[in-house]
Amino acid sequence: MFDYTLSPMIARIMKENVAYAWPDVDIAETDDHYSFSFEIPGALKDDIKIWLENDVLTVSGEKKRSSDDARRMLFSGRAFGKFERSFRVPKSVDRNNVKAEFVDGILVVTLPKVPEAKGKEISIN
Repeated sequence: MFDYTLSPMIARIMKENVAYAWPDVDIAETDDHYSFSFEIPGALKDDIKIWLENDVLTVSGEKKRSSDDARRMLFSGRAFGKFERSFRVPKSVDRNNVKAEFVDGILVVTLPKVPEAKGKEISIN
């Protein structure tokens, strides 16, 4: 048997338990940096951990369900629980200047490129 985790969308389609589903992510590149934008609505900044080790960027955490014992849940289309997502990053990443910002449920991790990895125009003589 294979050990796998599902994105929240695929888990819903397959009617799987989404308690360990990873957040959706967009990955973009510019001449100067790579950016990873994770959708984690409802999570708290203190419940998210980010680390870069051996050329692997990992984002993990937990999106906790509010405990309101006075109400009975009839339906929930949201995912809660622990999550983790890892990505291999190029060696051209400047590991000393990685930045992360969490605003309105979106976590953006910016990995700048080392100057040697940036494109350079070559003049013709």
